[in-house]
Amino acid sequence: MAGREISVRDMIEQGTLRFTVGYKVQTIWGIAEALVFALEGVGATLVAVAVWQEQTVVLAAGIALMAAAVVLLVGHLGQPRNVWKAMRNLRQSWVSRGTLLIGGLIAMGLLQLVVGWTALGSAAWVLKAALFLDALAILAYPGFVLSFVSGAASGFAVWLAFAAVTGQQDLAQYAQVLLVALGVVAACVFAYVAVQWRGPAASGAAARRLLRREAGLFLGLACVVGLLVAALAAAPVAFGSPAVPAEWLIAAALARVPGDLALRQVFMRVGLYDPVL
Repeated sequence: MAGREISVRDMIEQGTLRFTVGYKVQTIWGIAEALVFALEGVGATLVAVAVWQEQTVVLAAGIALMAAAVVLLVGHLGQPRNVWKAMRNLRQSWVSRGTLLIGGLIAMGLLQLVVGWTALGSAAWVLKAALFLDALAILAYPGFVLSFVSGAASGFAVWLAFAAVTGQQDLAQYAQVLLVALGVVAACVFAYVAVQWRGPAASGAAARRLLRREAGLFLGLACVVGLLVAALAAAPVAFGSPAVPAEWLIAAALARVPGDLALRQVFMRVGLYDPVL
């Protein structure tokens, strides 16, 4: 039947019509959300270390970073005046739980700054324990181990640079802890990519996109700068006694924090969803 126009219905009945639906790329979250998570990681770690060391300046810095994360997040809401509604679904929503944890941390941190470390007497440990546990919960609530260790490593690098600038002693041991933390981050990144690479459908496609289309951001900034350069900068302090350790540790922090931000952003940028059809 030359020249006969075949209808779509005929093609469907004959099995000649094919639907090709690609993966849906995640486009809702970007650099702003990655920055929020990075600020939360560094801020929560600083609060935890401040409680451990009873350092008021570090506590204030941690609270300031957490507040900055909240301001940045609220600024991206459709209706910022309705931000209080984010806590209405605590039973089912991790966003609601995270909002409560962050709000609680800021409130308790401000209270700790007002009353000091010893004003509550024998009950002082209650507030400090609540702050410390809340900080750990904020590190963990994004939902996977990599986020926890990445934020902790960044926050600890920032604190270590501050400790060096203020003349704190015993920096070698702390620098060794930082190297271990960076090693754990590297191991988690490798494990995550390996599992994704062998995963089905969208998981494998996301891993290939990570190593090919986003190689500059992932391998260059997140891995080389954020892990390797940070470790090389901290190593002289960890295994030696440089004349000016502050310069090395400041360099480590300046490499680690942008690397952390890049890691979070690139994982958001390669987020894929399986096709519906």
